[in-house]
Amino acid sequence: MRREETPHHSMDLLFVILLFAVFAGSVLVVLAAETAGYRNLLAKSAAGADAQTAESYIVQKVRQTGGAKVGTFDSASALLLPQEVNGTSYVTVLYSDGTSLRELFCETSSISSFSRGAGEEVCGCSSASFTRVSDGGLILAALASGEGEVSFLLSGGAQQ
Repeated sequence: MRREETPHHSMDLLFVILLFAVFAGSVLVVLAAETAGYRNLLAKSAAGADAQTAESYIVQKVRQTGGAKVGTFDSASALLLPQEVNGTSYVTVLYSDGTSLRELFCETSSISSFSRGAGEEVCGCSSASFTRVSDGGLILAALASGEGEVSFLLSGGAQQ
């Protein structure tokens, strides 16, 4: 018996190779486009990281001290966190000096003797503003850092 051989066409093989090449090219184009999108997302996320870090820090400080007041410190908007330690009144001042969020802890009576550069740097924050929005104690905080901005409400306690 003789086997019948099917003719092998070079066009069949060429079609399969061409189809695979189109598929591989499509995968590379999609991969390149998604890589660029991912890089943009990382850049935006990094730009707003300082503002988000500052938000977390401020929220935790208000929780620790139990209350906050809006005020000014060396003509800058500031959040004042009063507390009493061994019968002495202290205040923690959170403010921005134009490049970073800063924290100053001092006796309440001596706050006027300090300038904006006196506090410890917490993180990068180009601006910070604090505004009391209700007599119930809500404070609107707006922070900016690089391209990232964040606004949030704090419960600062009743207006005193």
